[in-house]
Amino acid sequence: MTIEESEAISQVLSAHVGPNEFDATLSDPVLPSAEVLLPGSRRASEKVLEVRNAIVSSEFLRNILLKRPLEAADADLRILHRILMKDLPMENAVVWGKAQRSGEYRTVVMQARGKPLTIYPVR
Repeated sequence: MTIEESEAISQVLSAHVGPNEFDATLSDPVLPSAEVLLPGSRRASEKVLEVRNAIVSSEFLRNILLKRPLEAADADLRILHRILMKDLPMENAVVWGKAQRSGEYRTVVMQARGKPLTIYPVR
């Protein structure tokens, strides 16, 4: 992704998403699609969506969380996770037959095992 493409995505987003769009009641953000953000682009839509989500999450941090006098709450972190995963393949994953939705707690037991100096999660 080039700087110019990232700036174009940012400009389109600023027209669609206001700074106060993301508050503690947000559960499912409505964001522009990859085609709206970069019309006619040959860039993979997943990459465009990743950049979009990174821009929106940084705006959420800057405009909402950093202006609060208290630390980020659990709900804020879940919103941030939901924004980062929005419209990506892992937004709604199925693990051992159980649906795992971004921004929510896992419903399956997870355990990191293996080499003690490995940073998890590992694919």
